[in-house]
Amino acid sequence: MISLSEIQSALARIRKSIPVSPCNRSETFSDLTGNSIYLKLENRQRTGAYKERGALNKLLSLSEEERSQGVIAASAGNHAQAVAYHATKLGISARIVMPLATPLIKVSATRGYGGDVVLHGANYDEAFDEALRVSAQDRLTFVHAFNDDPRWLIDVIRCGTLAVGRRMRTTFRKLLARAKMRDDRHTLC
Repeated sequence: MISLSEIQSALARIRKSIPVSPCNRSETFSDLTGNSIYLKLENRQRTGAYKERGALNKLLSLSEEERSQGVIAASAGNHAQAVAYHATKLGISARIVMPLATPLIKVSATRGYGGDVVLHGANYDEAFDEALRVSAQDRLTFVHAFNDDPRWLIDVIRCGTLAVGRRMRTTFRKLLARAKMRDDRHTLC
């Protein structure tokens, strides 16, 4: 089981680089559902998605040797951009394997964040297999988008989910207190 102190440590690792995303009330969804619906605005992150937390935490957990050898990831978009952006900021070489059909805007953004983009395969699975092959061949650390060895999975849970959940809980409590809402008819997305 993951302890609160481990979650706090993970949050502390990424805190300087990842701003807290605001939670705003959606009048439209609130009216449609008869509840108070709050949306976590992850599009306010530098790369426009929540994927930054897990990617950054993984990169920060690398040894000096792993950092010097570089990383590789497979993605058709958000994870690619997160890895490229944070790896570049940390001075880590990042190769990103993307499917041939990846939208040009995603490829361009990933390159713009400093990623060395390799287009390969008709779909994500083929890009993923190529990234694994190149990872072994070139001794690059593979940064999985959502699952990996137990250490990575725990890191993703710590930073990508639990740390976010902790921030969301704190933000939501403040919103409820400010609105003086006392009932439990509130949904957080």
